[in-house]
Amino acid sequence: MSKDKTRTYVILDGLQESQWGQALSRRWRDAGLPNGVDVAGQFAWITPSAQSKHHSLDEENATRAANIAQLFGLEIRDRIGKVFCADNDLKALQDHLCYEYKSRFATALVFGLPAIVLHYWGPFLAGGTGDWRSMVFPWTIEFLLVGWLGLAAGWPILWQGMLSLIHLRATADLLTMTIFVIGFLHACFTAFAAPWISPPPFGQPPDSNPMFLVPNLAMMIAVLQRWLVYQSIKNMRGNTMRMIPKFSMLIIAWLIACAIITLTSELQIGLAVGLLLPPMIGLGSVNQWSPGVTLLLPVLAYTIFFLLAPTSLHLDIETVRAEIAILFALLMTCVMALGWRDLKKPSSPKALH
Repeated sequence: MSKDKTRTYVILDGLQESQWGQALSRRWRDAGLPNGVDVAGQFAWITPSAQSKHHSLDEENATRAANIAQLFGLEIRDRIGKVFCADNDLKALQDHLCYEYKSRFATALVFGLPAIVLHYWGPFLAGGTGDWRSMVFPWTIEFLLVGWLGLAAGWPILWQGMLSLIHLRATADLLTMTIFVIGFLHACFTAFAAPWISPPPFGQPPDSNPMFLVPNLAMMIAVLQRWLVYQSIKNMRGNTMRMIPKFSMLIIAWLIACAIITLTSELQIGLAVGLLLPPMIGLGSVNQWSPGVTLLLPVLAYTIFFLLAPTSLHLDIETVRAEIAILFALLMTCVMALGWRDLKKPSSPKALH
């Protein structure tokens, strides 16, 4: 590669499998696009080939690179506005992503917090009669709030989760999308169909109340994690080797476990267990305190406690499984965010080869 070729940086938002980073780099190189990929830093650079007449990457080749990235469940970010700009600024791209997810988290709070209030105070607002039909109105408002939260705050995560499903890539975004979509659809059916079906298909209230709380808080935590990642992303560059190896296999195993639990028990427990593998766990392993696979130990230990405590310890946590799982995921997010901030000084992006 000629040294006078100008690098164009792209953000690989959501890539958490180091092996896929290597595979993506090979695909780009085979397509005539010399590049360097830093998975932990969530970015890559691409240049024109040595045979190219162009000094900088043009938009046509940037589009080719983006189409290849979609095979890995990624929608790369190569611009701040709508106009493509070669020889762009990596720091500006990262700052833009940080601001974007900060704004998305604020949006999630605006729509998610009222939905939480309705989840717990809906019967009081509906007159306290406990009749299902009287709850249709507050449930409808909660449905609109959580649905818009998913679109307005979590669209990049849902979109990349869909790309991952289409191309059969097990990613953290696929896990988040699965929890959100299944939880949301189940809650919609419970809210709008079950009140008119006798007997109720999911049991009597409160066990059969819509689970809008699960997709609501799952997406809020996922967006919060993304914001915290980009706040500390400069500290995470060059630490790809500290990420959990074969992370995609872990996602597959976790999804299978959730499906088995759902088939043998109930959907609420399956979704709650899904939340015990927080979407940030892959990037979270880039952490000075618990690098690599060791970060999974508290998650696995808590999962065992979560499943066995009601029977072996006689703890009455049946009605708050989702809340406990969400609290644990939030706690893990905060702990790992502290670890991201205290990593050693990052290496220069120009050192990538």
